[in-house]
Amino acid sequence: MKKHQKLSIFSTLVLFLILSIMLTACSSGTANSAPAPTATPTSNNIDKTSSPAVTPSPTTPAATPTPSPTPQQQITKTGPTPTPVPTRTVTVIWNSAPTTMYATGWSNVRNIPDTAGTLLRTLAPAAQVTVYGKAEGQALGNGSIWYRLSGKGSSPQYVYGGLVTTQKPVIDGGGTNLPGKVIKVSLAQQKLYAYNNGQIVFSALVATGRPELPTPAGTYHIFVKQSPTTFYSPWPEGSPYYYPPTHINYAMEFKEGGFFLHDATWRYAFGPGSNVPHSVPGGGTETGTHGCVTMTLANAAWLYQWAPIGTTVIIY
Repeated sequence: MKKHQKLSIFSTLVLFLILSIMLTACSSGTANSAPAPTATPTSNNIDKTSSPAVTPSPTTPAATPTPSPTPQQQITKTGPTPTPVPTRTVTVIWNSAPTTMYATGWSNVRNIPDTAGTLLRTLAPAAQVTVYGKAEGQALGNGSIWYRLSGKGSSPQYVYGGLVTTQKPVIDGGGTNLPGKVIKVSLAQQKLYAYNNGQIVFSALVATGRPELPTPAGTYHIFVKQSPTTFYSPWPEGSPYYYPPTHINYAMEFKEGGFFLHDATWRYAFGPGSNVPHSVPGGGTETGTHGCVTMTLANAAWLYQWAPIGTTVIIY
């Protein structure tokens, strides 16, 4: 009986030992078969949950990148550049003795022989002046000679040579024996005269047709008056005579084909030399008209009110 009990105990111990070994083996196998832990990615794909997006404050709008300015953009403009008064060395050829000359029309006297010079005074038609010498200056319609109207040691005064003459001009246009209202235009003087029953009542400097499109000489009558109106070019674009639609304040047609007495607010010069190519301040040039007789706005307004339909117009 005791022998059997010893076997039973022994058998139980052996069985317990076997079970222990088996359990230890199972535990080791489980540990070896467990998957390796996943390594943290090293790419640039950052987990969004670890770095939440920053929302801009509603009171601070996101800044918009400003492109770098080009060199032209970096130039600061303070306004239009004024036309500089030309600087020129003036060499006066002095007369051996002062001479007397006369203004052919309204003539400006300036401090340098250039239309950009300071205007000192204006000579009336036929005004007598004393000339002390001459100098080369700005070239206009009749050359580049300007006359010096002040002596040595005096403040310089110059008048353009094309505006004075040695013979006193007739300022009434030669007169007229025609009754009523008559307008006479001198192509040589570039001047208009208005008469009422033979008495001169008005005169004005004008600009007439350029050499290739001259104002036709002859006797005509005003047959159309328009105020205001628009002139349209009879020449096509690309023609040297083309001009864009042009606003005219006072227009009086005296010859069929579009020959008018009218204002020309865009013109700089009127009077002798204005009907041929000439320089204007700022470096530009202008020439005569397309055949019309043009004048300042104020002079055209006076003539328009004074001259009725039928007024005689003599171009000579």
